[in-house]
Amino acid sequence: MAQKDLTRVDVVRQLWRIACSRPSAAVALAYQEKPSREEIRKLDLGAVSEFRRNSAGSVEIKFVDRVKALQALYELLGGGADTDGTDAFFRALEEAGAEEAWQA
Repeated sequence: MAQKDLTRVDVVRQLWRIACSRPSAAVALAYQEKPSREEIRKLDLGAVSEFRRNSAGSVEIKFVDRVKALQALYELLGGGADTDGTDAFFRALEEAGAEEAWQA
């Protein structure tokens, strides 16, 4: 498989996914005693930066900072440097959403 070059749309899509991810999948994972790799792969863990389970069974979950993800996204898309920054932001989000919906 050839490695795909990372595009601006790819970065926008991933930052948007991180910013909008919900913690519910990580919480569900915490309640599973021995999840299989397949079960874990099916979960949306975009909001998780760390997941630890110790030998006693307690779980520690650290989540990504959504505000930082949104700030990075905003800066990537022009960050108010010009009056068209907001338009570019929404155009990129629409493109990322349209491509994601098409792939689903």
